[in-house]
Amino acid sequence: LAVAAANFSFKAWGRADQARFWSYAFANTPYLVIGQLAIDHFRAMKGKKNQNLAQYWPLLKKWVPKIDNWVHGDMLAGVLNQIYSERHEEMDPQLQQWLSSRSPWKQRMALLTLFYYHNAKRYQPPATLVTQALHCLTLTTTISKRPLVGRSENLEALIRMRLMRSLKITCIALRRRRTALLLSACQNALNRH
Repeated sequence: LAVAAANFSFKAWGRADQARFWSYAFANTPYLVIGQLAIDHFRAMKGKKNQNLAQYWPLLKKWVPKIDNWVHGDMLAGVLNQIYSERHEEMDPQLQQWLSSRSPWKQRMALLTLFYYHNAKRYQPPATLVTQALHCLTLTTTISKRPLVGRSENLEALIRMRLMRSLKITCIALRRRRTALLLSACQNALNRH
């Protein structure tokens, strides 16, 4: 209230200072809504000219270990997906690490970033990452009997559908027999579940 009463505005701050402020707020707040405001700061940059959202990847990837709820996870994954289309080479190793993590929230962040908000017109993830994501989904649902945190059946179905579409596009692009065999094996694994 005191801030609003003083007509405070972040517009006087530079973009770097605003980003640092929201990063600090996200990392240190116990309040859900403050985390949402921090992510909204970056969501507002999506698709705007003169807003280089990709430059914030080094900052935003540090937020993922703090994710402990689906609201923040879904919001941040939408931002990270936008960045992924520009910085996929840099993000792929990090996404692989999250998929291999024992943390269901990190796994969920990687899956959402890669597939839930995926736009095939922008960038197609590499086959190795797609198969690792598929393995993560299969392992999570069959071996541990522990679903990804916050995952509903509709979300699972959508992610599986987009995984298969990504595999098919990758197969067409590569025109390799082993990729076609991999696609067939992945479809068989999905059909069993």
